[in-house]
Amino acid sequence: MEHLTNIKDIEQTLAENRLCLFFIKAPDCGVCNVMLDRVGQLVESYPSLCSFYTDIREEPLIAGRFLVYSGPTVLLLMEGKEIYRASQFINLEELEQKINHVTNDEMDEMKKYSIQIEDRKCVVYKVGQPELLLIQPIDNHDLEVLDNEVAIIELQTMKPFVLVAFEVKDWFGELTPWAAPAVFGNTPFGDGAEHTLSFVKDVLLPELQKRQIYDEDTMKCIIGGYSLAGFFALWSCYQTPMFQGVAAVSPSVWYLDWMEYAENHKPMSPFIYLSLGDKEERTRNPMMARVGKCIRRQHELLISQGINTVLEWNKGNHFQQTDERTANGFAWLMNQIL
Repeated sequence: MEHLTNIKDIEQTLAENRLCLFFIKAPDCGVCNVMLDRVGQLVESYPSLCSFYTDIREEPLIAGRFLVYSGPTVLLLMEGKEIYRASQFINLEELEQKINHVTNDEMDEMKKYSIQIEDRKCVVYKVGQPELLLIQPIDNHDLEVLDNEVAIIELQTMKPFVLVAFEVKDWFGELTPWAAPAVFGNTPFGDGAEHTLSFVKDVLLPELQKRQIYDEDTMKCIIGGYSLAGFFALWSCYQTPMFQGVAAVSPSVWYLDWMEYAENHKPMSPFIYLSLGDKEERTRNPMMARVGKCIRRQHELLISQGINTVLEWNKGNHFQQTDERTANGFAWLMNQIL
């Protein structure tokens, strides 16, 4: 059980973890030390439960904030709100029953919450004891339809999963691997994909592991996205073998020099889902009009390289049913991988 000594760390821990057990002991209290040891042994059986303790004399603000004036006291909090309290005489059997009740409810229902990792807002959807981690870069439009996307995934697969969507602030700069001229409007493309992938590998995943949202030893990782985010996901699997599957949904495979790159490199993910709207290549923009030819060639390449892949054609243009299309990609991969 972690020892926290100031109100700032306590508040931050409560904000970052959905379910917490907070043990408060009093100075020179033998009973407190005994109960701290027993409660500590109890919570070892609940790895998804964040637990920590403090001594009330170490931080005087605790008394007023949590209305605790003596020890031992144990608080169970969900999303920062108290759902159980026991003071002085702590019934361990009752405490365990409450933890079991809450954690069983957590397993059966889809939970949604937001966390901050570095300067990025991340939205987490979790159901059951996840076997799969889905990672998705999103913009504001994706965020608006994300609830529906997750609901569709649930309908299409019985596999327990956690989806973590992280915000991309510069859509044209953070998702492309090398610079290119503007294709629509006046905004050119940047070369920030490597930095974004580094965030996923070196910051996001370790932090999810730390928060017990992801376990690299027991869970498989899938990355996916729509449009440029789908292109980023596809490019990423050429850089690292860490992704078991890739959902490249209406990906920007028309991107400058991409097909030449794909012709000369092999992806490291065994499962890759591709899709495109059947009207997407019917555009006046000459660069983007190449997308149909490029996606067909991309599919051919993957087959020739021994990748388990599919190319699904959706009705409509690029800006239709983005949530449903992305959900279809993730669900296909989940059903293939497990």
